[in-house]
Amino acid sequence: MDILLTAILGALAKLSDTAVRDAYQALKGLIRKKFGTDSGLSEAVDAVEKKPDSRARQDMLKEELTEGQAGADDELLTAARAVIDTVRNLPDGQGVIQKIQVTQNIRGDRNIVTGTGDIQIGPTSN
Repeated sequence: MDILLTAILGALAKLSDTAVRDAYQALKGLIRKKFGTDSGLSEAVDAVEKKPDSRARQDMLKEELTEGQAGADDELLTAARAVIDTVRNLPDGQGVIQKIQVTQNIRGDRNIVTGTGDIQIGPTSN
């Protein structure tokens, strides 16, 4: 998963911590400075802030990060790493980051599964 997306989602999970909030505001400020306050990326960040657990909003943010090639900007990557490091330094921060980084993709009729992190595959309960 993209480091910028991980940083944003990790920060949103821990915004009650002052250090995380400060690091996140620095990252968000850079995004607004580089892409503009009315850009699709800035709007996607705002949308995810309102509903951080929404898959649709996370997908929109991921799309905007990709289209804007934000992952190629060294300054943004440095700020994102600072956010992730700040979250990781919290007592339960490593778990927050790991949960965000777990990805699963299922494709085709053969159900080829790929992923990273702690992945458990089993029946779902309905």
